[in-house]
Amino acid sequence: MKRTLSVFASAGVLASAGAASAVDFQLVTQLDAAALNIGQPGSVAAYGDDVFVGTLFTNATITRVTDPLGSPTNAGLVGPGGPAAGSTNGFVSLNTDGTTLVAATNNGGVDPDIVQSIDVSTGVLNWSGDSSAGSLNIGGDRIDGAAADPINGNVLVTAFGNGNQNLFDAGTGAPVAGATTVIFDPPVGTGWRDMDYDNATGDLYLRAINGIARGKRVGATNGDYTRLDGSTAGIETIVNLADGFNSAINVEYVPGPSGENLVIGNFRNQANTFADQVLVYDADAVDAQVAVNFLETDGVTTFTTANADSGIYDFSYNPIDGLLYVSDFSTSQIHVFRAIPEPASLALLGLGGLAMLRRRSA
Repeated sequence: MKRTLSVFASAGVLASAGAASAVDFQLVTQLDAAALNIGQPGSVAAYGDDVFVGTLFTNATITRVTDPLGSPTNAGLVGPGGPAAGSTNGFVSLNTDGTTLVAATNNGGVDPDIVQSIDVSTGVLNWSGDSSAGSLNIGGDRIDGAAADPINGNVLVTAFGNGNQNLFDAGTGAPVAGATTVIFDPPVGTGWRDMDYDNATGDLYLRAINGIARGKRVGATNGDYTRLDGSTAGIETIVNLADGFNSAINVEYVPGPSGENLVIGNFRNQANTFADQVLVYDADAVDAQVAVNFLETDGVTTFTTANADSGIYDFSYNPIDGLLYVSDFSTSQIHVFRAIPEPASLALLGLGGLAMLRRRSA
């Protein structure tokens, strides 16, 4: 069955959005990829009661896991149903809008990087294209990042090294015209690795080797964006932190528990601990890191992982259950967190709710 937004995610509408303050992420549950027989998770996409998990390297596959919060079940492979042929690094990026699952591979800097569009309801491949000449015609020979646009359903594909917006029909793979904004800002560059959309607004978040950029959506267009000021065309660097030429570096938009706009990413050049490699930033500001506490299920103990050597984490915010899914390659786990406000924010939310009830009863 479909689940509603978490209590805290729903309650966030009672507070006015503002500068992001400290946030706690409390562990809800964990999915054991080894026990589910799906391999070590390199990428994740969650929507409703489905979680899609992509593995890495030459025999990479995508598996659907159902009922993640109840009785997690391996529901089988989706897409072609077999390994991602021709990719050395495997599925480094998964994204879904609940209708289409988009998967992208990395091939170590050479052709072909592959993009697959998969029908979520059936698990059947819609189409597959790659970065070689004459296939997707993306204007570059490397991809890494691809996502399903929640506003119009198209698939956006980046070309490593240039600012093209490459749009394709999710069902047929036919090119779609209309993307006018060049996705380039000097601090972040164009070394694209991953992308994500805000499901509600269509704002675009892009991960590059030099950081994270954001484009604020202009209407229901096929790719018009502005910087943070809302009037200047283009995208804007909101996190400027270089991560070398690492693959499997990712980004995800996460609505905060008190109305904040947050963005989360993994930074593999940082020290080898979960707390150092998984960083959260204010998505409405530039280089504004947010203080976060990742906690165990008891809400008190600091969350830690047994092995953080690789730094390979991927993220997926599920808009249906209001939870953040984090795939962890090194431990073969998918950690599921709920964002909760700090105690002071909780008190404000309680007062706001009480005031609303009083007005209704007056």
